[in-house]
Amino acid sequence: MLYVGFGQLIWISVQTYMMNSVSAVHLVYTGLALAILIATLLPSVRKVFLEQAS
Repeated sequence: MLYVGFGQLIWISVQTYMMNSVSAVHLVYTGLALAILIATLLPSVRKVFLEQAS
């Protein structure tokens, strides 16, 4: 899930760079990407994924 957040963040960054503008949709999806990254990095979520991996 961490890769999804990074991928989305990179995608929106490249898109705004290519378009040379920022719209409300870009801000919404950037916020969503940051929410995914924060949720994935929470200690309780990391614990669950580490237990599943072993």
